[in-house]
Amino acid sequence: MSDNSLTTEQLAVRWDVTPETLARWRADAIGPPFFKVMGRRVKYRLEDIEQYESESMRTSTADTARIPSNDLRLTAQRASAAAQGVPA
Repeated sequence: MSDNSLTTEQLAVRWDVTPETLARWRADAIGPPFFKVMGRRVKYRLEDIEQYESESMRTSTADTARIPSNDLRLTAQRASAAAQGVPA
């Protein structure tokens, strides 16, 4: 069985950022979707990483289009917090 996912450390190397940056982005609903193995180890599906990279393509520094997957994750995060009675 092939594992088409990357760990936080592997994605950090791919994007030249620290694992701590990826952790902060996850908390802020930034970046590609992720899942946890056994409720602990964070992994990213390669297809989600590639989709996020594709959505992030820009033609100039003036291009400030929002990344749709970030909006979806943030909306889901807020809905979950509201359901738990946590203020947004």
